[in-house]
Amino acid sequence: MPQRHPLTTATPLWKHFWNLERPVEPTPEDLIQVLSQLGINANLELWDGSMRTESDLESQAHFSRIRLCLPDSRENEVLEFLKTQPKVAIRNLATIWWDINQIGMTF
Repeated sequence: MPQRHPLTTATPLWKHFWNLERPVEPTPEDLIQVLSQLGINANLELWDGSMRTESDLESQAHFSRIRLCLPDSRENEVLEFLKTQPKVAIRNLATIWWDINQIGMTF
């Protein structure tokens, strides 16, 4: 799972076009706390992986415009904004696991 909300990379877009701050939660640590409250002793491993993005900037602008709920007429504006943004190649990920034998589950 991502260490931050999966659409966190769109935060600058939301701020620019709608002046909205987007949440970065929930996080893997939040899930660990929930599992702990359920009596599950889970393990957390943090790691980095490659970013999944659209193959070209035009496609990225198209899908970003849709996610931003902007009309077709603003797609070029989204494209121009994306051209000014740094490329993100790495995303922070997490793996969470636990021993089902410790929580009394049987299959």
